[in-house]
Amino acid sequence: MKTFWSFSRSLLLLVFLNGKAVHFGEVQIIPSPIWSTTWTYALYGAGLLLVALFVYLYCRSQWRLRTLLAHEQFEAERLKALDRLKSKFYVRLSHEFRTPLTLMMAPIEQLLQKLSDGPSRKQLQAAKSSGDMLIRLTNQLLDLAKLQSGKMTLQVAEGELISFLRGVFFSFELLASEKDLRLEFRSEIDVCKLYTDYGKLEHVFYNLVGNAIKYTRTGGKVLLTCKIDEQNHRVRVRLRDTGIGIPEEQLPHIFDPFYQVANDGVSHEGRSGIGLALVKEIVECLHGDIQVRSVQGEGTEFEVLLPMDPNVFQAGEFIDEDSREAAKVDTEPDHASDAFPAESGLILIVEDHPDVRALIQQSLAVNYETIEADNGQLGFEMALSRIPDVIVSDVLMPIMDGFELCEKLRGDDRTNHIPIILLTARATAENRLAGLAHGADEYLVKPFSVTELQTRVRNILEQRSRLQVKFQRETLLRPADVDIPSADKQFIENIRDIIERHMGDEAFSVMRLAEEIGLSRSQLHRKCRAVIGQPASDLILQMRLDRAELLIRENAATISEIAYMCGFNTPNYFAQCFRKRFGSSPSEYRRQRNPHKKTGK
Repeated sequence: MKTFWSFSRSLLLLVFLNGKAVHFGEVQIIPSPIWSTTWTYALYGAGLLLVALFVYLYCRSQWRLRTLLAHEQFEAERLKALDRLKSKFYVRLSHEFRTPLTLMMAPIEQLLQKLSDGPSRKQLQAAKSSGDMLIRLTNQLLDLAKLQSGKMTLQVAEGELISFLRGVFFSFELLASEKDLRLEFRSEIDVCKLYTDYGKLEHVFYNLVGNAIKYTRTGGKVLLTCKIDEQNHRVRVRLRDTGIGIPEEQLPHIFDPFYQVANDGVSHEGRSGIGLALVKEIVECLHGDIQVRSVQGEGTEFEVLLPMDPNVFQAGEFIDEDSREAAKVDTEPDHASDAFPAESGLILIVEDHPDVRALIQQSLAVNYETIEADNGQLGFEMALSRIPDVIVSDVLMPIMDGFELCEKLRGDDRTNHIPIILLTARATAENRLAGLAHGADEYLVKPFSVTELQTRVRNILEQRSRLQVKFQRETLLRPADVDIPSADKQFIENIRDIIERHMGDEAFSVMRLAEEIGLSRSQLHRKCRAVIGQPASDLILQMRLDRAELLIRENAATISEIAYMCGFNTPNYFAQCFRKRFGSSPSEYRRQRNPHKKTGK
């Protein structure tokens, strides 16, 4: 007990006296400072342990955080790579689908045009409907892949929403009447100007209305309403049907890709699970929202909310009206007659798939001479050697694709005048514009109509023929006055300048002209035939006679002098050529034009 009190007193002295001396009688106690006592060192040690523990825990949490972030970054990169791979796969898959679809749909269309009503025609129409469905599914699959990868671009323009919705909705009137369905359209406003991409919005409502009609029982009703939500500054479009409905537990999944709603006792054959997923992606791409409510056995209601503020779109997503029209994909076949008149022309077919190449060759060989190449490089070499009148080329090919082929043809003076029709499985407006930007004159989407291909080739050749007539009548002396393609105009101006420089040289020939313009004699002949409609030799003679006629009208010299000035080696040959061209001899022509002037010989 005495020891305890002694220890307690010493501790109090340490705390309160902090090293000051204390006298107890003759005894002087000098305690240690508080910072150097055993207890203080113990506290120091405990503090250091706590700091070390804190540092350890902090470093471990940072390491875990960095590891987690690295893992998430790796997963994000992996998903991006997977998306890129998936997009490429969809493009390739689409191309592979479209090639056999082309081979299937083309003969079906041809047979439908030849067969009258009967069981065989009905069977072919059913096969064509199935083929059209496959084409739509392929397009939806590609669109969905592009939207999910962020590669789908918008083409926003101002339009009138109410008339647009009314047109889409009542385009299903015939289909609805077959099921005895009642279509109702209600709108609180008559006109609603809205900035959006109407091409993509069309996909949304065609899909929704088509599904509503498909899954509404006979005698039911489909109602579409439209109103303005002033508070949130957006348009509400509701589509309600009295169909079979969707089970409540399945509602959260109906926008998932490839998800198919299962209703007991209801067949869903033909549903791919792509349409609604594409609808949701498009609506979100348009900065809108889509909601669904449904009661099984009573019906379903979809509500699409579209923003009214154009500022939600980026500046690069707006287009003017001309660009909007140019971006439309012309996929409707031209229902022209199969009875084409006999025509002339050389068509080069560049296609790597042998069956598609054979199909194109058979459809064009009836009226034209055809040559074939199975890749772009061989096609370019054949274009140089043969100078065809039209080139029909695929886009996706080995060695050199269709875009590269277009660029090489347009960059070469020997081939830059040849019209090019591109055939491709890539159906979007962006791809079509890309093809036109590379120099293509026409862009056909696989599977294409054989009748449409025949019509477009014929139209190109007829347009070229009309231009040739213009060239012969007006172009040689006044090329700037005629609206012709720049490459053709440059070629004509080069030809004219060379002939003008050698007008008085009787030794100037087609061979000399070909050497100076940088073509072989056969290439020059084919190009002159294609652009001007006559061979180079006739062109030289025509320009010499036109110059002579001008000099005779102006009474610039004697007939013999004019003959030599214009490159004719004898006046007699000049007189023969002149009479054949103008219907009278040079002397008679001068007297008719200058009756009061004395004529020279």
